[in-house]
Amino acid sequence: MKPSAFIALLMLCAGLSGCVSDTTPPEIVESPQRYTFTADTLNRSVDGGSSFNLAENLQDGPMIVLWVSTGCYGCHDWTDVLYEAVENGTLSNDSIVTIHRYPDFESRQSLHNVYGSQNNSTHPTSWPVVIPDDDTPVFDIDSQSLVVGKTVFEVYDYPLSPTLQIFNNVGDIVWTSDEYRPSQFSLNNVVDILQNVENSTFL
Repeated sequence: MKPSAFIALLMLCAGLSGCVSDTTPPEIVESPQRYTFTADTLNRSVDGGSSFNLAENLQDGPMIVLWVSTGCYGCHDWTDVLYEAVENGTLSNDSIVTIHRYPDFESRQSLHNVYGSQNNSTHPTSWPVVIPDDDTPVFDIDSQSLVVGKTVFEVYDYPLSPTLQIFNNVGDIVWTSDEYRPSQFSLNNVVDILQNVENSTFL
């Protein structure tokens, strides 16, 4: 066989190797699992009762979820700017919840001393403060089935304190903060994102 013919044959075979279909298989996109739980609150009047259920509260609209500890300066600052935003009408108490991140290491009383009372706490809240722990049952929002073997902290990827998240009304986390301390820009960003999620929810 002539060299030129052999080279042509090799090129033809190479062109035919592999997948020759011009259709792309559909990409499988898994829906993220959504979770809910019921846990104790500080049981103040602003907590709306002695327990808080995430899914039930999300039915009223999207929420800002702030994961805190008692000695976290960034948590204090975020709490203060959110409190001021509620006071001036920029945000509503109904759209915020604080969740205690480290109940095994910090007492309920210390949580109350920091976030509990407008008159007696260093960084008071006017919205619910929720206190889950490692034994708090976690449920799939859609199926209402119990999530076995995972804590409430694990299903939310062990958020550090402070972590600020925005949940839509079906339990998806649509935004997570990346700033330890808030600025006016970051607060405006939170307000804008929450408003956009609210608008898309009630269209």
